[in-house]
Amino acid sequence: MGAVYIISEYGKLSKSGSHLVFMDKNGNYKPVLLFQTRLLVLGGHVSITGEAMNELFENKTPVLFMGKSGRFKAFIQYDDAKNMNIRHIQCRLMDNEEKSLAMAKAIVSGKIRNQITYMQRIARRKCQSGEADDSIWRIKELLKQVEPCDSLNALRGIEGMSAKLYFSVLKYNISPEWAEFPCRSKHPPKTNVNAVLSFLYSLLEARVRCALEGEGLDCKTGTLHSVHYGRDSLVCDIMEEFRSCIADSVCCSAFNLGILNCQDFCLPQENGAIYLNESGRKKIINAFEDKIKTRINYYCFDGTYEQLIFEQAHLYRLAIEKGCVYVPFTCK
Repeated sequence: MGAVYIISEYGKLSKSGSHLVFMDKNGNYKPVLLFQTRLLVLGGHVSITGEAMNELFENKTPVLFMGKSGRFKAFIQYDDAKNMNIRHIQCRLMDNEEKSLAMAKAIVSGKIRNQITYMQRIARRKCQSGEADDSIWRIKELLKQVEPCDSLNALRGIEGMSAKLYFSVLKYNISPEWAEFPCRSKHPPKTNVNAVLSFLYSLLEARVRCALEGEGLDCKTGTLHSVHYGRDSLVCDIMEEFRSCIADSVCCSAFNLGILNCQDFCLPQENGAIYLNESGRKKIINAFEDKIKTRINYYCFDGTYEQLIFEQAHLYRLAIEKGCVYVPFTCK
């Protein structure tokens, strides 16, 4: 079972016999076998017939809707995922400042450790004159500040500073001169590298959301990311440990290995935004799927990154049920 992506400027999803079919603007058909589909991602301008929607409901297939740029729009969930007991525990955790802080510290610590690992790899392979050394030293010092931190706001400040240091080194890992990454920009992305990062984070978000929903967790109730109207804070929390090892790694490879070229991006929008076009999105989706199907060995876990995401969602649920601190994934 895996994810099926249908991201198109135009198309129609309908039912044909016992499965669904997608027809693109050229009249080409693509079958969608729901018994093999863990997640259906629809983006762009895709219409769905009533019969197709009913088949999705009958099979309880999770469906995520996103814009063509990758921004999340909606997610279809089902009644058997609405576990009110676990959601009540989440709300109590969020209201307990001490326990929330401990959980958030674990998440930030895991994220920074993974950032350091990736930065050190970049320094060994790409930075012969030590350009990354100062940033690596400074982010290690930030890691030391996580445990004694006494407030969520201060912890979020540490996380923000670590992100700036991390992205200052990530740029050394992208080789082509036409790949622009002076700094991280989002909402909207202002350069081609930022466009790819934003799209990859959206793909990663979809996978994390599906895993959390499968555990009956409330995606809007997190600890590190504050509760804002419409924000899925828990998805943002659990994504953190996977950003560098999955999304950022795929982004760098897509540029360095020539998977992407200049023709894979739309012309800049009026607000300066740059997005992947349809060909670029297909390339990144394929690269992302290849990455999360990569097998890894992690302590007692032996499986793919995709399976690991679902495993970590399960561990998070067990942690809050038992009242212990969540242990995030840290790459070797």
